[in-house]
Amino acid sequence: MSLLVLVLSWGSLGLEAATAVGLSDFCSNPDAYVLNLTQEETGLSSDVLNYYFLCNQEVSNPFQQRLTLSQRALASIHSQLQGLEREAVPQFPAAQKPLISLEETLNATEGRFHQLVALLHCRSLH
Repeated sequence: MSLLVLVLSWGSLGLEAATAVGLSDFCSNPDAYVLNLTQEETGLSSDVLNYYFLCNQEVSNPFQQRLTLSQRALASIHSQLQGLEREAVPQFPAAQKPLISLEETLNATEGRFHQLVALLHCRSLH
């Protein structure tokens, strides 16, 4: 009977040791483990994953360049519409209503764009 208890305790100890070894990767560096596992499962780029998982000053927003270009494009469109309004409306008064409509749409688009920028920031997830 004591031999059976001894064998069972050794088996239990072996199972516990195997579990500890199996989970050691997760416990020693959980960030890297979660990043690698998520990248394998989703196929997302490491830049995007690092930005959203780490969310610190050292990791730049992977969408920043495109967001900046989009902001500049919106500003350019706004400037062009103002120029059209200034130059075209005195000569073509009927153009005022469509230009005002375009400007309202552009203002709404800029508002949605700023909401998008806020949503894409990593702090919105943390």
